[in-house]
Amino acid sequence: MFGKKDMEEQIEYDSIPYRRVEGFERMIFCLRQLIGNCKFSIEKGEDEKEVAKLSERIDQVEKVADGIGSEFINDITKENELRINEQHFRTCFDILRSVKDDLNFLLNKNGLIFRQSDEMDLDKIMNDIVEGG
Repeated sequence: MFGKKDMEEQIEYDSIPYRRVEGFERMIFCLRQLIGNCKFSIEKGEDEKEVAKLSERIDQVEKVADGIGSEFINDITKENELRINEQHFRTCFDILRSVKDDLNFLLNKNGLIFRQSDEMDLDKIMNDIVEGG
């Protein structure tokens, strides 16, 4: 969203728009990868249809993603400059964030984030961690 990992990070101001676009494209890639990695474990039926809808939303954002920024040549310095269309960027980013949130609920519902057991045995979890599993 901001083109840098934390607010104290010192980077060239001119590179921030390029890093924002790269982060946006990476978010699309990671969402697609996550869906691909988990699709086989999603229950058939409504959940499977919901994942298909989320994939379609990503496709729609990707189709209009080239509008989030435009390159201009600075007539004085003759350097390329990327300008972000903030409204379009935020709209697309908010859709991707919504997809991520909805996907997290589906993955959790299907037991892919947290175990579906009502009981939580902390000793067993700690032993699993210690033993590497």
